[in-house]
Amino acid sequence: MRRDVSVWLGNYDGMAVADVPQRFQWTFPIHFSHHDPDVLYTASQYLWRSRNQGGSWEKISGDLTQHDPATMGRSGGPVSGDMTGTEWYATIFAFAESPVTKGILWTGSDDGLVHVSRDNGASWTNVTPKAFGKFTRVSIIEASPFEAGTAYIAANRYQQDDFTPYLFKTTDYGATWTRIDAGIPMGAYTRADSQRHQATRPALRRYRNGRVRVVQRRRSVGADAAQPAACGGA
Repeated sequence: MRRDVSVWLGNYDGMAVADVPQRFQWTFPIHFSHHDPDVLYTASQYLWRSRNQGGSWEKISGDLTQHDPATMGRSGGPVSGDMTGTEWYATIFAFAESPVTKGILWTGSDDGLVHVSRDNGASWTNVTPKAFGKFTRVSIIEASPFEAGTAYIAANRYQQDDFTPYLFKTTDYGATWTRIDAGIPMGAYTRADSQRHQATRPALRRYRNGRVRVVQRRRSVGADAAQPAACGGA
């Protein structure tokens, strides 16, 4: 049986994002909980949670984006607007739930903010890396399958003509971040950073052109591969 479990059913194509009640990106996050098969998360500018597989939804955050008015205007021609979701800005672009500890939630926006909740969404802390430039897009957040306070970020700024790879790691719930992109060439901006569930299995990092680099103990040990599918991506 199929059913629509959307948070918001309105169609706002062509409208400026500032006038849209719920800013769902073209590729908005959808995530089933690691800890409860009935719990489902999704994100607009807010994080939403369903406890009944999408039958109903509760908003569990405030606006976790910068929502700078300069980025939220109308685009397109004088008759037809371009905005169909993919052009909307000031959205939560990435989400992760800790598989280790229930209630630890991470969000990253497409306009440069990272937040964490350690109480299942009751409160949120801005833990944006200090090295983030303005309007950096958080492409992926991955919560460690081994340590509750550890998470990884892949971010990019190619829409601002900055093709630097940006990979970050925290081990203290975002209080501090370490760059872990040394050795990745300029121009290979990053979309994904993955640490899978076997301690001996290397991490996989995907770049702009679909190449994958294998990293063991945070040191590069492999050449670029041709298949990006193992990493997923945004």
